[in-house]
Amino acid sequence: MLITILKITLFILMFCFSIILEARIVINEIMPAPLDGEPEWIEFYNTGEFEIILVSPAISDLASSRNIQPFKLQPGQFAIVVKDTNLLKTYYNIPSNCIMIQSTFPTLNNTNDAVALRENVSELIDTVFYDMKWGEKGLSLERIDVKSAALSQTNWSKSLSAFGATPGYINSTALINYDLTCLKINYNNLSAEVEVVINDIGTKRSQEFDFSVNAEFTISSGEMLNLSLIELTGISIYDLDTIISIPVELIRNIIPRSGMVRFTAFVSSFNDERRSNDTVSSEFYIRREDPIIKINEIMYDVSDGMAEYIELWNGGSDTLLLDNFVIWDAAGTIEKGNVRIISDSFVIPPNEYGVVTWDEAFFQTFPDLLDKNNIYLFKSSMNLNLSGDLIVIADANGKIYDSLTYSNSWHNRSVSNTKNRSLEKISPILESHYNANWSTCSAYEGGTPGKINSLAGNKPGEGSISISPNPFAPSLGGADANAVISYELPFTSSHLSAAVYDMNGTRISQIANNRFSGSQGAIVWDGRNSNDFISQIGQYIVVIEAVDIESGKVSVLKSLIVIGK
Repeated sequence: MLITILKITLFILMFCFSIILEARIVINEIMPAPLDGEPEWIEFYNTGEFEIILVSPAISDLASSRNIQPFKLQPGQFAIVVKDTNLLKTYYNIPSNCIMIQSTFPTLNNTNDAVALRENVSELIDTVFYDMKWGEKGLSLERIDVKSAALSQTNWSKSLSAFGATPGYINSTALINYDLTCLKINYNNLSAEVEVVINDIGTKRSQEFDFSVNAEFTISSGEMLNLSLIELTGISIYDLDTIISIPVELIRNIIPRSGMVRFTAFVSSFNDERRSNDTVSSEFYIRREDPIIKINEIMYDVSDGMAEYIELWNGGSDTLLLDNFVIWDAAGTIEKGNVRIISDSFVIPPNEYGVVTWDEAFFQTFPDLLDKNNIYLFKSSMNLNLSGDLIVIADANGKIYDSLTYSNSWHNRSVSNTKNRSLEKISPILESHYNANWSTCSAYEGGTPGKINSLAGNKPGEGSISISPNPFAPSLGGADANAVISYELPFTSSHLSAAVYDMNGTRISQIANNRFSGSQGAIVWDGRNSNDFISQIGQYIVVIEAVDIESGKVSVLKSLIVIGK
């Protein structure tokens, strides 16, 4: 009877000891898929309040088990088992109080596997089943909460450390009492601000923090300059997420030229227990100006030996360097832009034009544009669709400056063959998606890259109207098939209507109806009447009526237009 009682007591003591081990020592971090050269390793952590000694420890996976050398862990101490401790130290700065155990153990699968720590083989201390879908090659898998079950996927995460792992240190993902982190830096295109997101991810709320942001950029001599953008102290925390915004205008005032700027944000709090996530950096392209860029001409339907291209118009007051812009069509995205402009010489002066092409054949058609600073060649598989396609131009931060979805129907209906003829804007200042502002290029070459569009006509004076060509011959096609009716209004913006009358005062065609217009613009008349027939040879009157949006004043312009043979 006494022997039986002693056995039961011993069993209970061993069971309790096992429970104590399970509660105090855990598998805390694993590196199952290191980059080439780095060895696999496993980290243990003593979560308890007393020293733990493992006399006959073993590590198992799903297929095998292997004993490792005995070790002891003090409360809050880490131990790492690895086949080559010196090799691992070449990859990480491991603290001296971390126990290093040099031993082989079952090879960890790069897909999924189980890891178990045992005492005397049969006594399970801790185990985890991992899946590399949770992580990423070259990054360790870190335990988030040492007091929660290791078998739960929600309790593991890939390392957020800049070094890819935290051997010998508190995990970058671990739950701790006080933990402020600079989570990320965003570029907000809508508000034109650089935003720093600060997270309070500790189990207890921090009261306040200090914050600063530095900007690093290259000056003309090639030297890197680092300036303090903002320094704040004693910021109160009201939410788990705090966003601090820096206007881009503030940054523009300190950088000497457009270019990449690296922002580094710092956050600090007197009770912050993890400093490794207090800093974050991101790089954005910042422009000294906010440019006005419009798509002005599209060459998309070309024969073999000819080249597609897109012409851009600079509507700003400064010469525009188009470095770090991206162009894509319906098959592309901002991440997979069809054309990326990387140049320190591709410039467009104010109210002038620049051309982007992706085929060297462009210079066979327009040899005079070779080596011009307003022409950019980027070899690409980009191919604009014949029936219609999306075209977007944006900067590297994702801000879209212009976009449209053109259609083959935008061509002049009286031109029977539009192959090798571009679509041109009549007025570059109007929105690019207005189909009435586009028509077929009438130039002999079929396009006007880098030049004023053939449809733009002559530049009239204030409150004037001019027509080119005049007379024109809609029945013959070719360069003289359309009349470009250019106008200048005494208003900044207006609603405009235009009609053509015969000499008896009968309206034969309404060529514009309540169209939004700037102070200058142009309308194309193909010579057809309201019944879609080409009008007879003779004289007609064009009448433009514009109503000022701000004042309601009316301006009426008239001019003689002639249809010839």
